Amino acid sequence: MKRVGEVVAYLGFALVAGGAVLLCVVWPSGRPPRRGRYLVWAAFVALFVGTVAALLAQYPYATGGGLQLGLLGERIRTTLSTRLGQASLARLGLAIVLRLLFGRVIALSGPPACSRFP
Repeated sequence: MKRVGEVVAYLGFALVAGGAVLLCVVWPSGRPPRRGRYLVWAAFVALFVGTVAALLAQYPYATGGGLQLGLLGERIRTTLSTRLGQASLARLGLAIVLRLLFGRVIALSGPPACSRFP
């Protein structure tokens, strides 16, 4: 479960980064096509879900316990106090900020949409 979460998170990140760059480089003169935007939104969801899954599976993975142990509050706090837990929280925070920023860029009307990226 932990490896699956990590793989989904990494694929999500690759699609977010690559998709956003593609939409800003290939379609710099206006709003990108709907399918491209959906791909980037799906990548944000994959990044978020994969990171949360890997985070919840970390404690059982490290202790050799069952997966249900990772859902208890004390075990989550223990996981979040590690470097991996803090890195996962930072990744989640960064994903949320990038999602809001990307949404703002896409929502801007008029050419060029990506040149307004701060």
